Amino acid sequence: MTRRVAVLVLIALFATTAMGRATAQAVPRITGVVTDSSGTPISHATVLIPGTTLMTATDSTGHYHLDSAPATRFSVRAVAQDFKARQVDQLLWDGRKPLKVDFILEPFIEELLPRPVAPPALRR
Repeated sequence: MTRRVAVLVLIALFATTAMGRATAQAVPRITGVVTDSSGTPISHATVLIPGTTLMTATDSTGHYHLDSAPATRFSVRAVAQDFKARQVDQLLWDGRKPLKVDFILEPFIEELLPRPVAPPALRR
């Protein structure tokens, strides 16, 4: 899972850099900030619209913007390394002003499972 998140982040960074030059004057349709539960911004989180190629990465202050949005109802998902992914469903952009979607991500804590213990060696 961690490797998959890292690949998504790299793709998002590349896409943001390449698209940023072409759409520098575009008005963002979806904006927001990604933070942890204490309010600390999460930089380099990936924010995407599932089922599309639309994605971006948060900046050093946790802010992001997407310059496009589907014309139908859609979801927005935030993913960051060491955090549980979060998704907001059933969004619809009205075309008048940017849609603000903020995310608060909870830390991903992998449960420690008990390890099997080998039986003690038989003593002679």
